[in-house]
Amino acid sequence: MSDITLQKLDGRHALSTLFTHRVKIVGTDNVPKWIEIRNWLWENYGPGLERETIWVTQYHDQVVPKWSWHIDDRKYFLYLKEETLTHFSLKYLNT
Repeated sequence: MSDITLQKLDGRHALSTLFTHRVKIVGTDNVPKWIEIRNWLWENYGPGLERETIWVTQYHDQVVPKWSWHIDDRKYFLYLKEETLTHFSLKYLNT
């Protein structure tokens, strides 16, 4: 889908030491898709945490969930660990 982009994280990105990829969904028209994917991740991989919660609570020193989310000015992000990537890609990116 053109409204979903997948990006490999590196040292320039927040949480790159905890997650390998992030999914970016842009625009308020795509909020239902973002909610659908977030719910799917929750159902399949358990609870995630909002990105700032990981930063503020220093949660990253503990067990980190398999996924996380973040909203930034009509941009909706989902952070994924490698182990969630294949399943996500097959379902939402048709790769």
